Amino acid sequence: MNQNGDAFNRDIYGGAPLGPRRLDQAGWSYFVDMLHRMARRARETHGLMLVFHPHCDATIEAEPEIERLLALTDPGLVGFCMDTGHHAYGGGDPVAFWRKYPSRGDVGRLRLRPSGFRRRRGRQRRSRCPAPI
Repeated sequence: MNQNGDAFNRDIYGGAPLGPRRLDQAGWSYFVDMLHRMARRARETHGLMLVFHPHCDATIEAEPEIERLLALTDPGLVGFCMDTGHHAYGGGDPVAFWRKYPSRGDVGRLRLRPSGFRRRRGRQRRSRCPAPI
């Protein structure tokens, strides 16, 4: 939910969109503030670092959204988990992205994609993320 209580996610039972998929400026501000508050609490209470993991068909999925998140968050508080399969599914180039932001790659998940994945992706989006092989 965003700060107004409006859902911007999918229905947990059927997956139908419940509202706008992209964050507006107020939504970004709220989301980043929430991440920073959660990260501080995780660090101060448990000695843990919060690591953000973009996911398929999520509000923050494609490279421009991930780049914005990295620009708005404090790298000392919010880490980043690169998932090569999810990144490719969102239309990005995981290798180029990792090279562009090497200091933000706190955790990585390497997934190999089936041949023809990019070709199929252009036709119709699947409702599920590619499974690791």
